Amino acid sequence: MPKVIKKRIKKNTETNEAVINSYEKLKEDINKNKKNIIIASILILIVISALLGTVIYKNYISNKADQLNYTAIKLYGNLNPVDRNSNSLSKTELAAILKDLKDSYELKKSAITLFYIANCYYDMGDLKESEKMLIEINQKYSDNKYIIPLSYLKLYYLYRATSEDTKASEILNKLYGLESPFYKDICLFQMGKILEKDGKPKEAIAKYQELVKNYPDSPYAGQALYFINAQKTPEQKK
Repeated sequence: MPKVIKKRIKKNTETNEAVINSYEKLKEDINKNKKNIIIASILILIVISALLGTVIYKNYISNKADQLNYTAIKLYGNLNPVDRNSNSLSKTELAAILKDLKDSYELKKSAITLFYIANCYYDMGDLKESEKMLIEINQKYSDNKYIIPLSYLKLYYLYRATSEDTKASEILNKLYGLESPFYKDICLFQMGKILEKDGKPKEAIAKYQELVKNYPDSPYAGQALYFINAQKTPEQKK
């Protein structure tokens, strides 16, 4: 029986050598650029650390501002200039609250904080500074549909307190012209009072009638109705 001749399998030495050469070349390139790689890694770490630090710092500042705001507002009370009462606070207490609010505003700008600052100045008797803050709100935060009506209303009361009737009427008309539904009844009532004062009872009645018709649940509707009825003649009252 003839002897079986086994074929010798030729190893792919060329492929192995190519792989080894590529690995050696890669090692050589890494060693050559080792310094650059280390520098790049350090720069990346610095950038990441800076970004993280910025985020952490902003969060700290925001939390600090909110804390100051919360403390001041808790002591100060209601925002509404119509039914709020700050008579229980002394000037020393108001000054301390004002400082916290101003510190908070420096850390984190907001319309509500600036409005509280304006209120503080008002209650401390510094009407000029209060007016300045309110005007700043109206200019800087004109798109804030919640604070702007409050700011206009406060500014109206300020001008009324300083007997600046023309400015008071202008602000009242601006407030009434806002798209916001807030304080429309107050506007109509105050417009009626101004017309009464100017000796224009018929025009005043027109404002009061609009108030009673559109805002029958308003706390001012009763007074408006009383004035309307008082102007009626005996024949009209029958």
